[in-house]
Amino acid sequence: MAAGNGRWFLQAGFLISWLGLASAAAGAEPLPAPAASDCGELPPVLPEAPEGLWMETQGTRYLNCGAAASDGTGAVILSTTPYSYTSVDIQGWGPGGSWSTYFLTDTFEPYGQPGGFLSFSSRAQYYLSYLDSQTWQFTHSPPEPGNLVKVAADPRGGLRALFDDGTLKAYGPTGATLWSTPLALSAPVAALGVDAQGHTLVLTGSAQGLWVDASGQPSAPFLARAPGPLNAWGSSFVLVPQAEQGLFLGVPSGDTMTWTAYAPMDPQAHPAPAWLSNDAARPLVRLPSGKGYLRWGRPLACQHEAEVLSASGQSCGKTRFPALPPDRWGQCGSMSLGPDGTAIETFARDSRLEGDEGGYNEVYFCRARWWPALFNP
Repeated sequence: MAAGNGRWFLQAGFLISWLGLASAAAGAEPLPAPAASDCGELPPVLPEAPEGLWMETQGTRYLNCGAAASDGTGAVILSTTPYSYTSVDIQGWGPGGSWSTYFLTDTFEPYGQPGGFLSFSSRAQYYLSYLDSQTWQFTHSPPEPGNLVKVAADPRGGLRALFDDGTLKAYGPTGATLWSTPLALSAPVAALGVDAQGHTLVLTGSAQGLWVDASGQPSAPFLARAPGPLNAWGSSFVLVPQAEQGLFLGVPSGDTMTWTAYAPMDPQAHPAPAWLSNDAARPLVRLPSGKGYLRWGRPLACQHEAEVLSASGQSCGKTRFPALPPDRWGQCGSMSLGPDGTAIETFARDSRLEGDEGGYNEVYFCRARWWPALFNP
């Protein structure tokens, strides 16, 4: 089926110290062990994922591929920049069929919500946009007074956003402002995360930590300490919501990841569970149900795998995703998980020759494939 200009194919130098990275150094006690949990609380894990669904949009050699995301209703979007960096094309597919639109913006990074998508956009000033996946209509909020620094998703729906004037804002699943609070921060922010209860943790490059509870009330700042310095620049610090409450902090260390744990509103870091040290570099995400986790892996070139873990870290099985079919060449894709358990593989721009003996034309395209609600409880 056709949608806009797309074609849709459906088929089966700054050294800092971080709290607790050698966590026992500060004398912290381990977090209490989670309640006994097994894989019976999770849906059966498929050893092999089906072929999935494909979406593709084509363009000229100026085409640039953007983000793909899913919401909580089975809708999926793919964004592209056709030729101008001030315009974004958005293609959507959902229960009601396909759809396409565009709007003028310098940025588009969608976060899936229960009934649509939130994204901060920029046209001289940042503003929040909500795309309703039932009506495919945009709602744009008034411009924000400051520049955007960090964004984090709330596992319950909505976002947290930190601006360069130190203001932290909470937004609901459709973009309504829930609260706004100023924060006294001593240095640029290196990590921002929200736990499953709605509490926000802010960590800065000067080893300062700060909690903000679900109602927007900030805690007293606390100082992070660790026995050895880490290089903050060029690193990606990761805050992952724990299954029920609190956050895991992951800090790159060579080709692996060092993990520590924070209980909600607790200024003290704790040793992370032992299971997190197994293949520590593999990306970790919380399952939307809150009953466990998923860890991405790639055991073979350009073929992904997802290990499902219970809340206590017990392995419940692995799902291997199909390799690219022979007629679909190109670079390896990247995996993500939507709020309804939809898995998405997003690919970089690729090209192919189309035509006949009379002449050939190089066609550029962006692609994604997805598996609806594959990890939905």
